[in-house]
Amino acid sequence: MNEKLNLLTLQEAVDFLQISRTTINRWRREKGLPYIKIGKDVYIDRDQLSFWIQNHSKTQVDQRQEAYQPQTVTIGYQKFNAHLWSSLIIKELKWLETELANTLSPVPVRWLEASNGPKLIEEMIAGNVQIASLGDYPLTNLYKINLFLPHFRAKLLAFDGKSRHSKGISLVVSNHTPFNDLSSLSSRSIAVIKHSSPWYRLYTSFGSQIDGLKIIDQSLNQTLIDIAYRQINAGVVCEPFPALVRYNQTGKVIPIEGTNEDYLSGVVAEENWATANKNIVNAYLRAHLKAHQLIRNKPLYVAKLIASVTDFPLEVISNVLSVIRWDAAIYDRDIQTLRNIGKNYHPISSLITDNNDLYINDSFLHTAVEQLRLPAIRSSLLDGDWIHASIY
Repeated sequence: MNEKLNLLTLQEAVDFLQISRTTINRWRREKGLPYIKIGKDVYIDRDQLSFWIQNHSKTQVDQRQEAYQPQTVTIGYQKFNAHLWSSLIIKELKWLETELANTLSPVPVRWLEASNGPKLIEEMIAGNVQIASLGDYPLTNLYKINLFLPHFRAKLLAFDGKSRHSKGISLVVSNHTPFNDLSSLSSRSIAVIKHSSPWYRLYTSFGSQIDGLKIIDQSLNQTLIDIAYRQINAGVVCEPFPALVRYNQTGKVIPIEGTNEDYLSGVVAEENWATANKNIVNAYLRAHLKAHQLIRNKPLYVAKLIASVTDFPLEVISNVLSVIRWDAAIYDRDIQTLRNIGKNYHPISSLITDNNDLYINDSFLHTAVEQLRLPAIRSSLLDGDWIHASIY
């Protein structure tokens, strides 16, 4: 970024907003997004971009009355990310609809399936999704967007699936690609969803070797197909795909090296909307906590449910569910993980801040815990490492 002129390159704007290059070009072409062209280079004034998004976002002040009294609530979810299967359980069992039916102002529920977290961020900024489940790297980018858009304040409401030391993400290498260490993939093709949690691990693990890779931005499903049919050499994917590769023996699964951060996922909502619709948010978090209890208490039932809607083998799902920590509680350990991720890799690192209030609102979670008559979340529990028992 050119600090003196307050200009972002086109790629910096794309990376910062977590949208595709196609989207920002369409905004320039069809919706009048202001930009500056110097020779062949395109720049966007940061203040003008912020003002333009405010005027085109459904979270704008003059639209808030309508936005905060929704005729429907839209939940964004990802069916093929195992750490976010809580939302899939809630959807399939219609638990949110049940919880809302018991409130004074029930609203219809719409579910929006997305292939990745960056897509859900785009939908949240546009006001098309009110509550979403995301992996940790998209979470950190969404929080940084809070600093950029004064009328958009996405907050972490609760965590979802957690894995120690990025164990939920792996490098998958084709059976026909020689591999001894990361340098074996130099000049090879490797697939990953751009701006996803696997994408972040790819960059941190490869370090300076990243420039020698041919990186392909594509879906998790397509990545596994291309690896099996020798179209690409490798991919970085999250569970359940590494477990599926082991099950089908269609590739070599290699742990991600070079990063000690836990792999986290969480539930987010825009704070102004959430404050105006506490009954909806509390209802969702009650369902969220119930989904965690169900996974812990009836794992086979949950595995069969997920298998019926994803077509993953039951054995794969059961194994994956058993190694994920299902815990909504927000530990200091988790916040430090998000902070480390945000500081380790971002194109505009100067926007990182240690102010948790910009990113977190756990008051809804505390309310949901109280409404379900679960043990109160005591701050002393959350100061250190994860407690042994997953109670939330």
